[in-house]
Amino acid sequence: MKADAARTVCHLTVLNPARHTRIFYKLARTQAAAGWKVYVIGQDPSPAPYEAEGVQVIPRRPFHRLAWERWLAPLLLFRQAWRVRARLYVIHAPELLFTAGLLKLTTRARILYDVHEDYQANIRAARHYPGWLRRPLAWAVRAWERLAVSWLDGVSYAEAVYENFLQLPPARHTLVRNTFQATEQPAPEDTSVPEAPYLLVTGTLAPGWGVLEALALWQKLCTHTPIRLVVAGHGQHPGFIRDIQETAARSGFEAYFTLIGGDTYVPYARIQSLIRGCRAGLALYEVSPNIQGKIPTRFYEYMALGKPLIFTPDADWVAFNHQWHIGLPAMPAETSASEWWEALDAVVRAYQQPPAEAWAWDTDGVRWLALCERVVDSVRSGSPGPGA
Repeated sequence: MKADAARTVCHLTVLNPARHTRIFYKLARTQAAAGWKVYVIGQDPSPAPYEAEGVQVIPRRPFHRLAWERWLAPLLLFRQAWRVRARLYVIHAPELLFTAGLLKLTTRARILYDVHEDYQANIRAARHYPGWLRRPLAWAVRAWERLAVSWLDGVSYAEAVYENFLQLPPARHTLVRNTFQATEQPAPEDTSVPEAPYLLVTGTLAPGWGVLEALALWQKLCTHTPIRLVVAGHGQHPGFIRDIQETAARSGFEAYFTLIGGDTYVPYARIQSLIRGCRAGLALYEVSPNIQGKIPTRFYEYMALGKPLIFTPDADWVAFNHQWHIGLPAMPAETSASEWWEALDAVVRAYQQPPAEAWAWDTDGVRWLALCERVVDSVRSGSPGPGA
């Protein structure tokens, strides 16, 4: 489909990879399929811009969360984004609100803020910041977000629990969940999987996201019958990656452990292949205030790809499981290895894939496009737009 010249969009992110699960594979590809000219500026090891699945990727050299480059990123991203001269800019981090304001002033473009997380709650729970800094920094971020409401043209929220914490009028905010959107074209990257059977942990490799808890459960299971554990994802904390590797090495079952990614990004096509090949997934997240009430992306992915998930028995997730039968809440710590094996075998044998209405991107994609169309049409008509 030929792109409409008035529908040019540029996504900006600081820490996320350019080919991020939500930014690239859901939001950007959906726009490209609808006829938009789409750019994504984000971390990518490529030495030059390239096109992938109808999206123009403008790479930025990868760096860690606490690297000095992060302080300069908003200004450097402004320079790159300004050259695109898009009609719509979508920002994916609160630190880019300043960048977005400059773009709005200098290009008269429209601005959407895609809220992946409750950043205030995230900062309060972030162990990589000193304890004394977390509360004032969290307050400052929320104040900055609310100040930007006066000129933002729209906000999309990734979770129902976040919806409208910025107190926007109904016409200016939309829920766009992290439901599943498959990779339609085969990726050139390695999509091989380890020899089955294996248990799988995918996603962010960071404290609180269940990796060490999955290692503990895996070790218990191996005392009964050894089974491979595959951990696949990217982490911003080299020390935590070492913790994962050292824990596996001390377990006595290191021969049954595989780490894919770690300090490098894992292509989404490979994540999907790994899920399809696993016996079950593990999502043993720490239920902290910044996670409570969310439906993690992993839940949708495992449902879509037809594999059960063992998850933390949080009340919201137990209710979600009661509705859609996604897998098995984790059992108490005193549960024996043999009892765990019996429960795991039972849930794998009984598992039936939930219907598409539980996990498919279709409805969220429609809501996302409707918000973008509404905002850009206000540019073409010459109206001041909802955020003016």
